[in-house]
Amino acid sequence: MKSVEDMTLREMLLYIRSRLERRTLLEALAEEAAELSAASAALSKAALKCIRAENLSNNPTPVNKAFAWSDLEKANREIVEEHYDILACELVVYEDSDPDTYESNHANDPAIKKIRRWVRRLQDREVGKHGES
Repeated sequence: MKSVEDMTLREMLLYIRSRLERRTLLEALAEEAAELSAASAALSKAALKCIRAENLSNNPTPVNKAFAWSDLEKANREIVEEHYDILACELVVYEDSDPDTYESNHANDPAIKKIRRWVRRLQDREVGKHGES
């Protein structure tokens, strides 16, 4: 079995597609979209909390500015993380994507790292099934 570190993005995408049914891939995309939606709601709530914490609203809050901004930064990081999860799923699901161009332009992209981790999990599962080492 080829090491995931030695695979191109195209090889990793083909590997995932060959081991998971199309429905499973679409379910993964749907799950990530739902998580992005939840992260968006959290970001919206955190931004509104910042407005109140900075007294930019007539509705006071007991939350101080530092705490409100900390929540906003956390929610923003979560949005970025979910964005890359969706991008990784899209690269796998959309078979007409151009992985060679994407890889050459985004070599250290978090989406590629997520795809590599996905392949690694699938390989680990196969090793466990077959008792190989």
